[in-house]
Amino acid sequence: MGKISFLPAQLDGALATSAREARMSPLGMIARDMMTMIQNAAYLPMVMMPWKSSSSFSELHQSAMNIRDCTLHASLLVLEIAMMCMAIPTFLMLPGVAFAALATICCSLIWALSLPLKGPQVVHSKIEIPAALRIEDHKDERWMFINGCCTGNNWLQASCDRLAMTFGRPITGIHNRTHGHLADMMEGIVQRATGDLGASGRVAYDYMKKFALDPAVRKVVVIAHSQGASITSMVLDRLYAELPSKMLGKIEIYTFGSSASQFNNPLAGLDRPKENLSTSAEPHRIIPHIEHYCNEQDMMSRCGVLYNSTNAPLTKYCGRVFMQGGVSGHLFVQHYLETMFPLDQDKRSRFLDEEVIVEEGIAVRRETVGSEDSIGRKKISSNGITNALKISFISAAQVAAENCKGHTVKELSRLWKYMDGKRPMPDPNAATNGVHSETFTGVPMKAHRQQQHQSQPQSVI
Repeated sequence: MGKISFLPAQLDGALATSAREARMSPLGMIARDMMTMIQNAAYLPMVMMPWKSSSSFSELHQSAMNIRDCTLHASLLVLEIAMMCMAIPTFLMLPGVAFAALATICCSLIWALSLPLKGPQVVHSKIEIPAALRIEDHKDERWMFINGCCTGNNWLQASCDRLAMTFGRPITGIHNRTHGHLADMMEGIVQRATGDLGASGRVAYDYMKKFALDPAVRKVVVIAHSQGASITSMVLDRLYAELPSKMLGKIEIYTFGSSASQFNNPLAGLDRPKENLSTSAEPHRIIPHIEHYCNEQDMMSRCGVLYNSTNAPLTKYCGRVFMQGGVSGHLFVQHYLETMFPLDQDKRSRFLDEEVIVEEGIAVRRETVGSEDSIGRKKISSNGITNALKISFISAAQVAAENCKGHTVKELSRLWKYMDGKRPMPDPNAATNGVHSETFTGVPMKAHRQQQHQSQPQSVI
């Protein structure tokens, strides 16, 4: 495992970032996403690597169902590549009726091959949670998982069971059904450009809204992988327009290998810094905690969270980003949970106890570009933001990055605090967007870690 890079949450002090559709047309978004995928095409073969895994929950574990699913995925990939290569020549050479008939046959084959991968739209974890993890009943929590591309019902069930074992809670899984790798990638590009939720997105919307409105529910935790993160982002955009912030404040979002092109999180309030401000103060946002976990050599991450959080500074991408450097693989259990949140206690230190490398340059550049860029051909400085305020925005980003230096993943991540059935410590002064006030106390690292060690109980109600 390489070094762990960490990108602090986007501050956007100048309020210059926006959703992509506010800046680009649907065709422009499709063109940009396709260009990004072409630029990262060399990473496509690495989405399934490394191959080996000793966990029975892993997608490539040698079981009859997994072998069947891998065979179907390989067949779909070959067929879809052949269709892409033959599309233009057959369109030019064959009569219209013959071309339509051939296209219908090919699409029917894809549908037939993907049929065994389908199953119920909603599944629930079936594995019995060990008594040692049942510290509390967690009746006031609802945990959801939305899978990514190339995931059949078998892999979805295994993912839900693995999450239940990891966090000691029952998991509700929403099946984002697959039609093969290339078909899923194209579907994701069109979805992101048009905002269409799709069948799985509509089901996820119903569940997230129902849980948020339930007065008996205190917390809704959504874990999303790959295309599931994009679906989650679009569902949230609709809920922002419909539900009060108090209801949405129950929700926490954690993504893995996110292919989402944006992640909005509206402000719950904003106190702009004074011109002589030299400390970091993040604006309060509606969703209190958003975290993104990704692998550097994962093609979907490179086209989604990594591109949009580092190379598109005017795109709103809220939440913290943890990246495993030099690591490939896109499969949820095998390449993410097994390396970042393993069940084996002895293996957890490889990721969670690793000291992060803070991407201060990227964090500062996002604030610099946001402060200097023009909106609607009118300089943002004409909207009352002076040069002194611009400097304070950049200074705030520098302070936020500086405060993260010397910390481990465990000290910056919130998700790990739920492992083994535990709950995070109550944080009455919690800042938002995944920032924990206990992490940014301003005390030296040694004293900070001693305080955490002394105050962190096994479980807090």
